Amino acid sequence: MTHHEHDRQSAAVRQKPRFDVHHPEWNSNFFWRLLNACNAAVVVINRAYELVYCNEYAAEVMLGYGVDELVGRSLAQFRTLPDEEMEVVAASMTQVFDQGLPSDVENWVICKDGSRRRVFWSSMPLFDGNGVVTHLVGVGWDVTRQRDVETRLKSLAHFDDLTGLYNRSSFMELLRAELHDRPAERGMTLMYLDLDGFKAVNDDKGHDVGDELLREVAVRLRHTLRQSDVVARLGGDEFAVFLRDAPSRPDAAMLAEKLLNSLCLPFEHAGATLAVGASIGIALFPHDGIDAETLLQRADAAMYRAKRAGKNCFRFCDDSDSAIIV
Repeated sequence: MTHHEHDRQSAAVRQKPRFDVHHPEWNSNFFWRLLNACNAAVVVINRAYELVYCNEYAAEVMLGYGVDELVGRSLAQFRTLPDEEMEVVAASMTQVFDQGLPSDVENWVICKDGSRRRVFWSSMPLFDGNGVVTHLVGVGWDVTRQRDVETRLKSLAHFDDLTGLYNRSSFMELLRAELHDRPAERGMTLMYLDLDGFKAVNDDKGHDVGDELLREVAVRLRHTLRQSDVVARLGGDEFAVFLRDAPSRPDAAMLAEKLLNSLCLPFEHAGATLAVGASIGIALFPHDGIDAETLLQRADAAMYRAKRAGKNCFRFCDDSDSAIIV
């Protein structure tokens, strides 16, 4: 920022608002009531970092304190700021006090009951007649719910809402990244898994039971697979797995057997025993394809051969699967 811009911004901050000071409602009581009616936190801090004013919203609604518990005390005397936020808040206050410039900052605050809120602060300097900054005036808005919604939306963009597994788009993105420039000698396995008997459970017991069953399937998949494996729910009762460290058919076959054994065990729900199985199709990189879409399509075709073979089994890709894709 140039000196000219600094001076212009400082002058704008120091400019006095124009009010009708002769109006009968112009009195201190009116403005106290006005500040306490605000649905935002209003605080005033002096250069000794003492809180000389805060409105009721800041103290009672946002932090859970009484106004008298906070006003007149040094900021260091009460723990309303997490350690990890100290640096960013200190930088913001320094900009106001030392440079005479407005500053915006967003940080966590600690409430009296130990809970945390996310607050966006917009702070301005208050100058004396000589142009010296004497106080910081801050207005804060609780944005906890907005940030929670944003985090939730970001999660929904990458994860299946029902099971917490990766969704199809994220799985394909990860698979493409894994295959990018992957040398042929570093084999990899892709499995396409479809539940057997799920439709009957869903139709007979209802969608709530069906959803609970899908969640339990996801748990069993995670427990059976290794930490290096990536699993996703593609939609409905279809799942996919890619195995970074299962480059050979014997490795893939061994893990497929483990998955089938895990999923064929009975599921208990509200005193009822539910039974499903799975059909698995397996595609190997680079033998069955070198890109994500081809591998998924061929594994899907192999899965349908497993279903036609009697279900609750797995099949590797063969030339017939290539013919189906073409």
